[in-house]
Amino acid sequence: MVEAKGWRWLYWLTLIVSAFLFILMVIFVPETYSPIILQRRAKRLRKETGDETYVTELDIDHRLLKGTLKVYMGRPFRLLFTEPIVMLFSLYAAVLYGVLYMFFVS
Repeated sequence: MVEAKGWRWLYWLTLIVSAFLFILMVIFVPETYSPIILQRRAKRLRKETGDETYVTELDIDHRLLKGTLKVYMGRPFRLLFTEPIVMLFSLYAAVLYGVLYMFFVS
C-alpha cells in the first residue's frame, strides 16, 4: 500500500478501520457501568409505575463539570505523591520507557 498510495495512507487506513470498529463497539457492546445501568432501570421504573421515588445517586448528584474534573483529575496526583508504591512503579515505568526510547533513537 505504501508503494501504491504513499505512506500517509497507512494513517488514513488506520483511522478508517478504527472508526468502523468504534461504531460497531458502540452498537453491540452492552453498558457495564453500574450507575448508568441503575439510572436506566430507575427511569424505566418511574415510567412504568409513575412513582417518582425511584432515583439513583446520579439523579441526585448535580455537580458541575468543574467539580467533577477536580475530583477525578486530582485523585491520580494525590495517589502519586502520597502512596510510595505508586511513586515507585511510576519511576520504574519512566526509566523503562526512557531506556526504550533511547534504544529507538540510537
